[in-house]
Amino acid sequence: MSRFLKTCVAALLAAALLGGCRPVADGITDTGRKVLRGLSGVDQGTVAVEPGSIAYLMRDGQGPTVVLLHGFASEKDSWLRFLRKMPKTYRVIALDLPGHGASSRDPEVDYSIDNIVGMVGSAVNALSDGPVHMVGTSLGGMIATLYTSRNLDQVLTLTLYAPAGVYPPDPSEFQLMLDRGENPLIATSAEEFDRLIEMVFYDPPPMMWPVGPSIRRYALARAPFHRKIWEDLWPGHPTLNEYLPDIDIPVLLVWGIEDRILDVSSTEVFAELLPQVEVVRVEKLGHATVNEQPVEMARLQAKFLRQHANGVTHGAN
Repeated sequence: MSRFLKTCVAALLAAALLGGCRPVADGITDTGRKVLRGLSGVDQGTVAVEPGSIAYLMRDGQGPTVVLLHGFASEKDSWLRFLRKMPKTYRVIALDLPGHGASSRDPEVDYSIDNIVGMVGSAVNALSDGPVHMVGTSLGGMIATLYTSRNLDQVLTLTLYAPAGVYPPDPSEFQLMLDRGENPLIATSAEEFDRLIEMVFYDPPPMMWPVGPSIRRYALARAPFHRKIWEDLWPGHPTLNEYLPDIDIPVLLVWGIEDRILDVSSTEVFAELLPQVEVVRVEKLGHATVNEQPVEMARLQAKFLRQHANGVTHGAN
């Protein structure tokens, strides 16, 4: 792949990570998105939940279903390069979390953690006909963990890429900013958006024209609703500590050592509380794990799934 094409792909994936794209020189960005979806062999769809609907990408397969949950202010397309490297035997579903991407957005809906978990659960139940492998990153990791804790007989394995939900022994830069009343995840200017890109990536992709301006516009347009979601989910959010000891199934936990959003010391909490956890700490990797190193993350994922291909769900005989 040429350097130019790699740069375009990287920019498109940054778009997917932090909101996707819509208007403008946006025709180019939308075309790039369609190309990436085509290369990944996915179909689009929506499923009704209460309340609203959840959008998804699906790649069919004869094996078990793998469910992918993205992070806050991201969307389902952030998994595309990762998904392309996943073994074709797996059926893969990437969801847009409630209020994100192409899922319904309703200012009257309460996007609390419990409600988001409930809506995601409804979508998973509607789209799968048996136990699934749950995979989540950042906020999606927290949602995947809570879903698993409530549906242990329906989850084969759990994979977490820098998940939210515990307080690390060493506070992250992001956590310290929140304590000061700042939230860098919600950018309200082009300058704030560029700082956000620098913060979530260890090696940020270049924001070239026409994709870069398109990404920024989309992120800024979505900022007010992302703030509404944050205000619904964050003040009363639970920690995962009390739920982790009950998740007695295989868990893969992957964290970038250079993560400035959620500190890598969080792995110590998960390692202490999860009964069956494999911890992988990756050098020269920031918070955007599956976007920054999609091939390596997919390799780790595929290896983990192979290792537990003959496993049984919690409580099975």
